[in-house]
Amino acid sequence: MAGKLFSKEELNYFKCSSIVLDEVPKMLRQTFATMWDSKIATLPGYRVWDDSTTVRNLLLTREGGKSDISTSKSINDWDCTALFKATIYSNTFGLVTYKSTKTLYHQYLKGRKPSPFHSSVISPTGNPDETVTLAIDQLRLLRNTLCHIPKPTISKVDINYYIQLAKDAFTATGVSVVGIDDIGCLKEEDFPTAIVNELIDGMKTELQETNKFLQQEVMEKISGFENAQEEVMEKISGFENAQATFLHDINGKLEGVKMDIIDQASKNANFQTIPDSCVPPLIPDFVGRNEECEAVGKSMMSQSTRLFSIWGSPGFGKTSMAIATGNQLKNQGESVYYFSFRGVSTMKEFTSKLLGLFIRSTELNHNVNITPADELLRAFRSINIRVFVILDNIDDLLTSSDKKEAVLNFTTDVLHRCPNVCFLTITREFLEFIYSRLQGFDSLRLKPLDAQSSETLILKFLPLSTAVDIQSQISKMCGHVPLAIRLLCTLIKDCPREFLDEINHGSEGLLDVIDDPFCV
Repeated sequence: MAGKLFSKEELNYFKCSSIVLDEVPKMLRQTFATMWDSKIATLPGYRVWDDSTTVRNLLLTREGGKSDISTSKSINDWDCTALFKATIYSNTFGLVTYKSTKTLYHQYLKGRKPSPFHSSVISPTGNPDETVTLAIDQLRLLRNTLCHIPKPTISKVDINYYIQLAKDAFTATGVSVVGIDDIGCLKEEDFPTAIVNELIDGMKTELQETNKFLQQEVMEKISGFENAQEEVMEKISGFENAQATFLHDINGKLEGVKMDIIDQASKNANFQTIPDSCVPPLIPDFVGRNEECEAVGKSMMSQSTRLFSIWGSPGFGKTSMAIATGNQLKNQGESVYYFSFRGVSTMKEFTSKLLGLFIRSTELNHNVNITPADELLRAFRSINIRVFVILDNIDDLLTSSDKKEAVLNFTTDVLHRCPNVCFLTITREFLEFIYSRLQGFDSLRLKPLDAQSSETLILKFLPLSTAVDIQSQISKMCGHVPLAIRLLCTLIKDCPREFLDEINHGSEGLLDVIDDPFCV
């Protein structure tokens, strides 16, 4: 090779650069795909990582719809910075709590101060997630160290140490080290000028990305400090507010411990014997809705649906529809539980009512730090068969944005942590705030009855000889709304023809005729 001969120390630098620029991204891509397939692809509505636009959009959704990860590009175009953010700094693989999502970095690395590397990439407790996190972070530290070397030279002792660090990280995640060994055996003739220039340019780019990443971390910490300072200044006015802030901070630190206790209790407990299905009998005058019941039941039985919403105006028969669906699922051998929450306006009342069925008083954890919602979550997690919970009349729980957020947090946590629980909700309005933020959501807006079903309902209240020629008129007068038909037929059952004659030929209105004491 013409030109300058490289020293051994320079060759060592080129070898290390090749490992960081070529082998480390391959390992990170393979590890990310393995994590996705084992932790995310098994969830309802997801699929294995095939690098398609669809699966990358699923990743973007799990990241909250906005991410520093270049989900618009193939994973093969992601650099080390993007791959670090997609793994140990990602919400996708984090632990969801009521307040936030703790990334793998925050779970296993926050507070650690490697000097300058981790002493081991193997979890001291045998936790595979911690091992993967340590291995990936070890490569991040190696990348940062190489980017900040003042001169492009590395001693023999250091190169051997760096190569061993990389091999340990690869081995810990189950990735082959053949590529690293091959680079370690390269000689000067394997680094022509073009490749050397490419490595140098690549390391300059990595340095820029590293600095951006570090700057972002610093800015986030500064922002956090500024926010904390503002909060302290706002609350310093009184001792009670300062005390409240202190308790809030303590509770936040205990949140993770509490959830670990709950999870451990669920793992240690035997699967509880779930109660028998609890669904009211069919409403006696429930007619029609066969297609709707079939559509709801089919969706509920699919693995992809975790929450189904029946919604519509009052009087359309939403409750009757939910009860009919519940009985249909029960007759198929499923476990179904119906709850009416009319008048229930707080999450505490809501969770307590559910607890009354799903957990016996002797099983309650009386630790003051464990809320009814935590107890209910523990009960749901211990269920080992699929169950369907019907939540009827939850409109009073949705009267403000704060209440909606509480319902969303509870629902998201249950569906994320309790794979055997599915919900069927009954409301007047569409659950837009859940639809836009929850996977596995399906819905049906209940409309008026069809003409045939309306006339069938009328025959349940009026004699056949009387109703046969006035069914159509009553149906149209009531707008095919079941409750209106039921009420009107009850009021006019003794004189239906006279009533209709008054409406058709008289000057009185509908309400005046109904109020006539001689008619009813």
